[in-house]
Amino acid sequence: MVRETEAAARSAGVGLRMFEARDAKEIDAAFATIATERVGALNVLTDPVFIAHGTRIAALATKNRLPSVSGIRAYAEAGGLMAYGPDFQELFRRAAVHVDKMLKGAKPADLPVEQPTKFELVVNMKTAKALGLAIPQSLLLRADQVIERRRCESSGASGPRCVIVKRLPFTTLLSGRRTLQRPTWAH
Repeated sequence: MVRETEAAARSAGVGLRMFEARDAKEIDAAFATIATERVGALNVLTDPVFIAHGTRIAALATKNRLPSVSGIRAYAEAGGLMAYGPDFQELFRRAAVHVDKMLKGAKPADLPVEQPTKFELVVNMKTAKALGLAIPQSLLLRADQVIERRRCESSGASGPRCVIVKRLPFTTLLSGRRTLQRPTWAH
């Protein structure tokens, strides 16, 4: 994934600086360096360490006024600006289809390797506002979900429970094109 990121940066004419971290202490050290180098944005690679520390990374990015993006939805839900990547629920459904075929006698070696075909874009407007960014309406219309705010409620002995209030996906016409109708809002 690192090579692909470097190639994409080169083709876009964007400077790229890589920071490695294997734990919370190294993440903090990386952000200390990032703060002194005037980095313009942050791409958080999909990695188990970064997934586990997503909330911390998102908070540090916002504190340092860095727009940040990752390849998994959970990052935007944790406070990152955006997430764009494969729809993991769809990947799990496709994996279940493969398991079903194997249980019915298909040899795993005979099954085709599939690449993700469904991707999702999640935009966190709360973070955009905190960073002073205006997200273009054209991008918001393409987003699968837009996180508007967090609302925490007391749930008794288990402590507060946070509910993400977000815009639900736009309906899709039979042609596969998105409608421009008003979105449905979650309550």
